[in-house]
Amino acid sequence: MYSTATKVAFAVGLPIGLAVILWLGPTDVYRGLGDSLLETILYSRPIVPLIAAYVVGLWLASEKIPEHLRNGFNLVTTSFFFSLQVNGVFWATVVVVMLKPRRWWENLHEFMAQPMLWFNCSVALATFTIGYLICWITNKKMFSDSQKPRGYYDFE
Repeated sequence: MYSTATKVAFAVGLPIGLAVILWLGPTDVYRGLGDSLLETILYSRPIVPLIAAYVVGLWLASEKIPEHLRNGFNLVTTSFFFSLQVNGVFWATVVVVMLKPRRWWENLHEFMAQPMLWFNCSVALATFTIGYLICWITNKKMFSDSQKPRGYYDFE
């Protein structure tokens, strides 16, 4: 039913991503780092759409990992595309959540600065950490040593 990459992404990426979302709290969107899960629940911030966006982004992006590996992309490139897709879905949801309480059309450049900064930082960080780990494990599960696709190389 689910591909190997999806199983690996949910087994590895879901606990780490949810822990980061719950630890940082979705109130980063409103006023910066530091709000706990308790404050998030007490002030009823939109944590459910953010978690749902992360799960959907993880699922959609993980479906592309086998295709990228079979096409000969190396692990860093595959990890970059994976991280770009996951964070694209997540931060697009963050922007939509931000639209409701603010008059965003008055200062569009100030409105978009924080989500764009966090998007770029999270893609860069995830490409070389959790995204790479997910792609590496998927690659090990998909291909034995004799089945490496053309153009494949690993950093080991």
